[in-house]
Amino acid sequence: MEERPRGEYGTFSWLLKPALERAGFEISEERHSPAGIYTGYLCVKRDATPGG
Repeated sequence: MEERPRGEYGTFSWLLKPALERAGFEISEERHSPAGIYTGYLCVKRDATPGG
């Protein structure tokens, strides 16, 4: 039963990370909860200027 939440909701990570990157963010840090139930992302907005 401990594996169930991670198995059911594990797809959010592979959807969320590319969405953040497409929105112009760089993920600089990931922090996972001890039980693996949630993950926090520290993001930095990339420079939107050409060549930046």
